[in-house]
Amino acid sequence: MFDHGCSTCRFLGTYDKCDLYFCPQHTLPTVIARFGNANGDYVSGLTLARNHDLHKLLEQDGTGHIAAVRVAYLIAVDLQLLKP
Repeated sequence: MFDHGCSTCRFLGTYDKCDLYFCPQHTLPTVIARFGNANGDYVSGLTLARNHDLHKLLEQDGTGHIAAVRVAYLIAVDLQLLKP
């Protein structure tokens, strides 16, 4: 739905009005949930996606973006792009 502009990232699908990506190019790979076309319109990070207290973050978020980055992480694990 949105322009991501990174040829290295792998598109994982969409969830709750976000485009989901796996990015292998950093020192540590990451997952991304993009919710708009502006440079800062995304949420990313494996630490966030793997957070054991995710339910607390979800309650505070209200946008669905944290849930989307968690879904990107689960898809990347399912595709064996990341280890759980």
